Amino acid sequence: MRKKWLVVGIILFISLNTCLILFDNDDHIDRLVFVDKWDKVFEEDLYEYLEKDSVFDYIHEHNVYFDELSGDFEQFLVEEGSKVSVGDALYTYDVRDIAEAKASLEEKAQQLKDDIVTVEAALTKINMTTVENDTISVLLPDEEQTVEIPQDTSEANMLKTQFIIEQEKELERLQARLAAVKADTASLDREEETITVTSPYDGTVIKISESLEPPLMTIAEPQLQARGILTEQDRMIVNLDMPVQLRLTAQNVTLDGTISAMNDQPEQVELEDSNHYSFFVETEALEQLDVPILPGYHADATITLKESLSASTIEASWLFDQSIWKMTSAGTVESQKVERGIQMGSSVEIIDEVEPGTWVAIDVSDQFQEGAQFITPLKLGKIKWHDIGQTGNWKRHVVAGLLAR
Repeated sequence: MRKKWLVVGIILFISLNTCLILFDNDDHIDRLVFVDKWDKVFEEDLYEYLEKDSVFDYIHEHNVYFDELSGDFEQFLVEEGSKVSVGDALYTYDVRDIAEAKASLEEKAQQLKDDIVTVEAALTKINMTTVENDTISVLLPDEEQTVEIPQDTSEANMLKTQFIIEQEKELERLQARLAAVKADTASLDREEETITVTSPYDGTVIKISESLEPPLMTIAEPQLQARGILTEQDRMIVNLDMPVQLRLTAQNVTLDGTISAMNDQPEQVELEDSNHYSFFVETEALEQLDVPILPGYHADATITLKESLSASTIEASWLFDQSIWKMTSAGTVESQKVERGIQMGSSVEIIDEVEPGTWVAIDVSDQFQEGAQFITPLKLGKIKWHDIGQTGNWKRHVVAGLLAR
């Protein structure tokens, strides 16, 4: 009999609540939503990448020419693949007019002396200047370009050091060329008709024109860079100094670098197809690696287009119509439209002011309403059953809870 009355009571309780909800046109009864799964907004470092293929090549290639009007070519003193230093002999030729050759050499010597004075002046200025002003402006040897060094920062000091190293190297090259010109002039003074042309660069002879077609030879400096190709769409979103990671799978080597240059002109202008633009990546000192990196080695280039460190992040599946359902400390759910930032895999950055640690419902249904109170599943395993009898009049609390609903 008691069981029968219990069933009747449950049916009446359910029926009464159903009627109250159906006929509650003025919202006197609180709406409830059931949240089965929820989680917190979390922090994560997010990045947007562009993957490209690349190949290592020389940074600087210099052409060496022979003026056939100055004399008759005699012989090459190097071959393709030869390593040369500034001042090493490259080829010889026989002069036709000693007086004319001497005049030409004297003109070259004077130009080299002027260039040396310019470089020495730039070095003196940069060495005497402390990084205190807004910028330091130094005129380059071509007297057309200047280098701007920013205000006192670690970057400024690094640029200053780099500038000094480059100009000292240029000064050494100019002095070696001047010494070679003086040696050739001395040979002509002795009425020797054979002139030995020396290398103005350090590097490797990568091409020789046996037919004497210009350029006579090409010398590549030892520094390497990675080169890749961008599409038109890529070219619009890639900028100088963007971080790049290079992975040489065959050599099991990973290198960090930056975008050092990009071509403004396409490899070949196409009307029907997409045009392509070269980009270049300079990396850390390759000579310090245990594995030698050679021209022609391929690498996978990962360009970092954007980054957001410690970003407020959610899983993409937590979004519903570009909104999230926040679970407030007042026990209600609130819908908030959010602006998406970087998406990396399933992780999505929230640009709006949603703090990490905010509770979010992740199993939203059509029953969710703005401001509705939420309930979550009863986790029986977390109930301290042995404490129930110590809570005083627990029956009174149960009845009060039912009446509150």
